[in-house]
Amino acid sequence: MTLIVGMSKAEGIYMSTDYRVTDARTGKLIDDSSVKFLSVRYPPDDGGPTALFAYTGLAILPDGTPTGTWMRETLRGESELFVTSMAHLQARLDRDIAHLGHALIINVLAVEGQRRYGGALSNLRMVQKKLRLMDAFDFQMNELIDPFVFVNGSGSARALPISTWTSSRLSFSCALGDHSIT
Repeated sequence: MTLIVGMSKAEGIYMSTDYRVTDARTGKLIDDSSVKFLSVRYPPDDGGPTALFAYTGLAILPDGTPTGTWMRETLRGESELFVTSMAHLQARLDRDIAHLGHALIINVLAVEGQRRYGGALSNLRMVQKKLRLMDAFDFQMNELIDPFVFVNGSGSARALPISTWTSSRLSFSCALGDHSIT
């Protein structure tokens, strides 16, 4: 089970995840200390964007590599602009993961100066009101003008029941849980 909670407000961006990996078929505990979160600072060093990443879905690749480790290795190396880094990540997701037939959502929050952005890379899409696994990853990113909160992962429906989604100042997103709502 995964729980991701993210927030953007005037004072900054915040994201928190759990560390537990369980077998999706049996519910058996696999790892209680798996890193599902990554923070990246982009150039220039004195004011470039900072991005927070967290994933839900496929936790361990077929070769045994944890998804968090794969993300870190994919994004490290030569300093790139944020948009170039996201294109690289999407290309690697398509090459390395899309063909595996497992759902994966990488949530992204970014801040650059006073501007905040939220989005995700995902191989899941709503098609005729049903969540469908696709054979390629999409990347979407939007500027966040108002305060924004999201929950994601299989634990999200339990963490923030739909009956509590009443605030007009906050937006909520939930996917891969007991409910699929955006």
